[in-house]
Amino acid sequence: MSEEQTKEQATKRRKASRASARPARRPKKKSEGRGASGTTVKAPFLKKRAEKAVPVSSVIASEQEDSATGIRRLTRFLRAPVVVCVAILVAVALLYGPARGLYCAWRENGELKAQDAQALSEKDQIEEDISDLTSKDGIKDQAREMGYVDEGETRIIVEGGEEDEKTEGASAEGTPSYLQFFDFVFGYKEGQ
Repeated sequence: MSEEQTKEQATKRRKASRASARPARRPKKKSEGRGASGTTVKAPFLKKRAEKAVPVSSVIASEQEDSATGIRRLTRFLRAPVVVCVAILVAVALLYGPARGLYCAWRENGELKAQDAQALSEKDQIEEDISDLTSKDGIKDQAREMGYVDEGETRIIVEGGEEDEKTEGASAEGTPSYLQFFDFVFGYKEGQ
């Protein structure tokens, strides 16, 4: 084959590919124009619209695919925060037992220190009472409290005097609110 023949074949191929790539415009028929009353007899855009019509099942399928991709995107977006929240919950669950034990021991230690301080103050009071009772004036005062009188004195009995009021449960009222909150969280009860 010569060069001229190959060039001719190449130009024929180009023309054929151009013709297939772009459809030729067909001339309008008289029936496709406007009718006598001004209405369109046959509209070419209806034909194009009919060609583009998609069955309902394929629309539903495409919507489901869109929603599935949306869910996938959402799960990718939320994956890290969910993993972090789960890790925090697991850490809290694992550390609750030791934290509860530590808190209960701390509260018991505080109670024992308060009891120790109270016992020391009572001990000091008893030692003071003992030293008062062993003196001459202490013995006289104690005898008077029991109803004995000294020579030349008269006995007077007073009824309805003041009594010492001991408040029970004062420790629960005196507990700060943050300790009451943690007592509830860790299930601590005084005097366990």
